[in-house]
Amino acid sequence: MLRDPHDVIVSHHNRNPNRYWAGLKFWKAYTQAARPLLGHPRFITLRYEELVSDPDATQRALAKRLPFLKHRAAFSAFHDVAKPSPDAVMALGGVREIAKERVANWRNHLPRVAGQIALHGSITGDLIEFGYEHDDTWLREIDGVVPDLTPSHWPEYFTENSLARMLQAP
Repeated sequence: MLRDPHDVIVSHHNRNPNRYWAGLKFWKAYTQAARPLLGHPRFITLRYEELVSDPDATQRALAKRLPFLKHRAAFSAFHDVAKPSPDAVMALGGVREIAKERVANWRNHLPRVAGQIALHGSITGDLIEFGYEHDDTWLREIDGVVPDLTPSHWPEYFTENSLARMLQAP
């Protein structure tokens, strides 16, 4: 699942709802790990923005690539048929209808975006590579914004070993 890193870094989680969940360092680490798989015939990249904008079109595209799957329900009906674990319900705050309100939500959190860029460096190259921006003009939106350097739920800095341990934590 590929998601605009602007939006990734402004996500919240019900385990710690008063803090942003993860910083730009996580997005950079995951992207670095996934980059060699992009374009591989056994790897399917889904865009979060496409999934929430047209879930059934995303489902049709997956079904075309994975014809052995059995259709049980439309992705757009997920909220009606899902039976998530108690942990997932707690994390997500319940099961809700797929909606695109969180696409480009980062524009409501410009201090956070400015802070993450200040801490972790530019993401413009990645934004262009993955089709989220055409050039660096997006930076005008954070020009003059006072960076929010409040720590995320997960640490801003980590080693590969500490990242692996964090991802295995319950």
